[in-house]
Amino acid sequence: MATNSENSPGHESVVIDNDEGISVE
Repeated sequence: MATNSENSPGHESVVIDNDEGISVE
């Protein structure tokens, strides 16, 4: 789902860095 971050910059992009399941989702 990291690819989804490309569409949503900002808080969503943090998921790419923290792929452990942060509550950012």
